[in-house]
Amino acid sequence: MTDTGPEKSIGSSEGKEEAAEIPELDKYAALITADDVLWEMTKSAKSGWSNISKEQQKELLSHFEAIIDSSHHYYSVYQQLNKMVSSPHDKYSEGTADGKKELIGRLDSGRRAAHNAVIDSLNIMSRRMKEFGLNNSWRGDDRIYTPDSSSDGSGEGTRKKIAQWVFHLHDIEVGLEREAE
Repeated sequence: MTDTGPEKSIGSSEGKEEAAEIPELDKYAALITADDVLWEMTKSAKSGWSNISKEQQKELLSHFEAIIDSSHHYYSVYQQLNKMVSSPHDKYSEGTADGKKELIGRLDSGRRAAHNAVIDSLNIMSRRMKEFGLNNSWRGDDRIYTPDSSSDGSGEGTRKKIAQWVFHLHDIEVGLEREAE
């Protein structure tokens, strides 16, 4: 493992408090504390929580759940696709390479749709926080967003960072599950 010096790593919980001021998020407290993006998102929400209506609070909680749920779904679909790609073609596709290719194409379309759902959920949370007068600066954080340097404006840099962030969340959750055993 390479020493990265004094810079704080993504999963560092140094200097963080427990995320319990919004009781509905208590079940995610360990995950929020371990991930900087969720931490910043939650910290921003907590800073103005008492200034927004109960309906707005409920909506933000729903969007937070959508981020977590869509991340879980994306990770699952991604793993299914990887399993399919690395397996013999006769295991899933009636024994033909064309059948496997067709199935991989469908899974890849599902993977892209699941990835779009993660991106959409992050964008919606950011937009609604801003509309409610809350700080959404976590959105500009380069851990999940990056300036698009592609000439076609595809946003592939951001797509890759968000995928890496989802995998990071999964790794945190696996670690938390192991600690609980």
